[in-house]
Amino acid sequence: IRKSICKWLSLVAMAVFPVLAFAQQLPPATYYTNTVNLTGAALKAALHNDIKGHTVLSYSPGTREALFRIDTDPAAANTNIFLIYSEFSDGTNRWINNVTPPGYWNREHLWPQSYGVPDPTDGQSDLFNLRPCDQNVNGSRGNKYYDIATTSNTVVNAPGCYNDANAWEPRDDEKGQIARSTFYMAVRYEGISGEDNNPNLELSDTPNAAASVFGKLTTLLAWNRKYPATSRERTRNSQIYQNYQHNRNPFIDNPDFADMVFLGVDGFTAWQGTHFTTAELGDASVSGATADPDSDGVQNLAEYALGHDPHTAEPGPIESLTSQFVNGTNYLYIVHHKHHYASGITLTYQASTDLQTWSDATAEPVSSTQIDAVRDLVTVRLPTSNDWQFVRFKITKP
Repeated sequence: IRKSICKWLSLVAMAVFPVLAFAQQLPPATYYTNTVNLTGAALKAALHNDIKGHTVLSYSPGTREALFRIDTDPAAANTNIFLIYSEFSDGTNRWINNVTPPGYWNREHLWPQSYGVPDPTDGQSDLFNLRPCDQNVNGSRGNKYYDIATTSNTVVNAPGCYNDANAWEPRDDEKGQIARSTFYMAVRYEGISGEDNNPNLELSDTPNAAASVFGKLTTLLAWNRKYPATSRERTRNSQIYQNYQHNRNPFIDNPDFADMVFLGVDGFTAWQGTHFTTAELGDASVSGATADPDSDGVQNLAEYALGHDPHTAEPGPIESLTSQFVNGTNYLYIVHHKHHYASGITLTYQASTDLQTWSDATAEPVSSTQIDAVRDLVTVRLPTSNDWQFVRFKITKP
């Protein structure tokens, strides 16, 4: 890439708009810096340290008042609240009390209290685990674990939900967010002595209420991959962080954390699982590190490193190239995309004057700003003494 391509200059200003749109949904830039290159139990421990010690609300009235705000229906703000499993809203004044007619709502514990979060525990009032719910639907769900129901039994006031004797299958557009809530609970509550008053919550394919083991893990991981976080889910995450508990759900910020924690895979493998179907994962010509399924000239490993979609041909990752003379040295400034959560890879800048001979170049970081759910816009500079300079990325994975 020639250092003096001026046509890229106009793109610099364009980069500020995504920053504004996502500003209130993003975690602080350093929130997960302790997780880089970790997987499995080590990553779980690091994430636990990031989110433990949150501000605990009173169960009543604290959580009820918070739910009024974070689950409000925008079409009737401050008067109506969305109900989990139903996805229609109900009046906030229809909060259940000791004697109420049918149709009122109460608090649903996505991770049931009988599976390790009874009163009084911090987990009982954790907003990431609580949702407003029609009282009759709440009773129908009971303490059933989440899984694909083996019957087509439906539930009144919960269209799209199914259940059998043991399992509860929520509506499709709630499956991902429910999965990410259970992942949060299994990481937040580790039963560490002196840390909080909760048992060690675990996820498994063999749920056991007596052992605080919930499920089903395989199904929840599949839902997380198939149903990505929505803008509304990200906004709720940030509202809890900013206004109430002052901690976040890591699996909303980066859904790839789920496979990395519970399956122990590296970041690129988790990313493949999120972006490719089971059939595609079995075909290395589609999902392999060197494959290019969208034919945009960027291989999958690079798509991961740069935070791009492997199925969508996108403009190149470089937003601008400029040169500047600083303190006696001429620098090439490169502004490009980078995956905010990328781990287990190495990105090296290489330079050449003839496109034949390449050598690693020392890049000095200048700035980094997260522009959307997964991408950063980073600026680095490379010292150069030549009139012509070409640069390229070399991305490697052990």
